[in-house]
Amino acid sequence: MSLVAVFHLRRERDFGPRAGIPIVAMLWACATMLAVSVMLAAKSGWIRLARRCAGEPVRADGRVAFGSLRMNRSRAMDRVRYRAHVTVSDEGVGLSLPTLYTFGARPLLLPWASLRERSYRRGVQDRFSFLVWPEVVEVKLRGRAARLAGEAWERRGRYLGAIPLTGARIP
Repeated sequence: MSLVAVFHLRRERDFGPRAGIPIVAMLWACATMLAVSVMLAAKSGWIRLARRCAGEPVRADGRVAFGSLRMNRSRAMDRVRYRAHVTVSDEGVGLSLPTLYTFGARPLLLPWASLRERSYRRGVQDRFSFLVWPEVVEVKLRGRAARLAGEAWERRGRYLGAIPLTGARIP
C-alpha cells in the first residue's frame, strides 16, 4: 500500500461517526457555563435584586472595573464571589458583571435609600458592606470598589435618603 492510500484511509476514518464529539463537547461546555451562571445569580440574590433594582447609572462619578464583590441573599448561606464593575453616582451604586457571566444577571442600580446596616472600614484593604432592603441581600465590596462606594456614601449617601448605621437590626 502506498503512502497516499494510507493517508486517504486515515482521513476517511477521521470523519466517521466520532467526528461530532468535539462539537457536542463544546455545546455541553456552553450549556454548563450558562447553567452555572444562572445558579450563582439565583443563589447570590442577584436575580431577586434585578426584579426591583435593574438599571445603570445615568452619569457615573466613579468606576472600578473588576472590583471584589460578595453577595448572599440570606446570612445563613455561603457567599458568592464576583469580579464586578462598580459605578457610583448620585442615584446609587451600580453593579454589573463581565460579559461572560451576564446570563441571568442584569446590571443593577442600588439606590442610596435602599442601603441599610452600612459598614465602611478603611485600612490596608478597605471594606464596605451593606444590606439592600427590602430584598434582604447582603453585599460586601473590598479594595478599590469599597473605597469608591464608601467615600461616595460619606459624601452623598447620608444626605440622599439613605438610612445611617444605627446598630439596630432591620425587623
